[in-house]
Amino acid sequence: MSASGAKLALGDIDKAGLDETAKLCGTEPLVQIVDVASSEACSKFVDSTVESLGRIDFVFNCAGVNPTSLALTDTSDEYWDKLVNTNLKGTYSITRAAIPHLQPGASIVNVSSIMGLTAAKGFAIYNATKFGIIGFTKSMALELGSSQIRVNAIAPGYIDTPSNAGVVAGPEAVKKQEAQVSMGRMGTPAEVADVVAFLFGLARDLLASERTFLAWTRTGLGFIALGVALEKVEAFAAISPTLLHLEDSRTKIAAGFLVASGSACVGHGLIRYYRVMRQLQRGVFQPNVSGVNLVAATSIAIAFAGTLLVIENEASRSKSLVEEQDKQPTKK
Repeated sequence: MSASGAKLALGDIDKAGLDETAKLCGTEPLVQIVDVASSEACSKFVDSTVESLGRIDFVFNCAGVNPTSLALTDTSDEYWDKLVNTNLKGTYSITRAAIPHLQPGASIVNVSSIMGLTAAKGFAIYNATKFGIIGFTKSMALELGSSQIRVNAIAPGYIDTPSNAGVVAGPEAVKKQEAQVSMGRMGTPAEVADVVAFLFGLARDLLASERTFLAWTRTGLGFIALGVALEKVEAFAAISPTLLHLEDSRTKIAAGFLVASGSACVGHGLIRYYRVMRQLQRGVFQPNVSGVNLVAATSIAIAFAGTLLVIENEASRSKSLVEEQDKQPTKK
């Protein structure tokens, strides 16, 4: 965000970590020790930010405590309070304090987790906080949407940070985590930062010049929105010979994304079709659920096919023009 020209106000309870982050910024940020478990501290931090910087355009709620695997009977009220107050209440308090200062076009990004999408044994309290972030984000998106304020959440999987449970436990635990990731490695903080910058709108040139393309899907590293390296886009192009005629990298990326998303829609439609057939066989068909989803998936797939046809026609036309120009005698 700093590299994109944003003026930052950084708040953290850990002074050493705060100072280290501040050193990475291109411009000197506003730095303040903040315990997000205290709603009063959150309000003071937001007020001092507005007083120093004039306004707030972006809110990034990323304060959190990583969990320890514990049976629920082994947890304490103190452990509950620590996770809930930091992971969930902190996001609530900062957001509540910031809303009066946000103008149309502002954006909020909250950090949930892959554990906010799926449960795990021994992590009931952490699951509760991260599922809570997802629900809170969805509700705030509806509440603030009419004010032209965007609210999103990211749900990282295993990220290589000092507080990651696997990193803390040691190399063997890290290997076990990496084995659960299709890309065979943990994600990096920089990859998460790319996603956040994109959601804030600070990465408008991302597709043209940077290394990351955002695909809205759960993929290799467990993000809801995951960066895919541009050099891998050629793999998308290989799916359809049509795309090989597209020389512009941004067009290749867009077309590749259409192929990937269209394929997902077709797959979704087939799965829904199978479920509808099974429900009809059992006499428990639910048209308001499966039927609507099937129609929606089919419609998206048809739209995708039409878009690809347009791309193919444009590519063929461009290729024909080039061939015609090549046939023309060279003027001296």
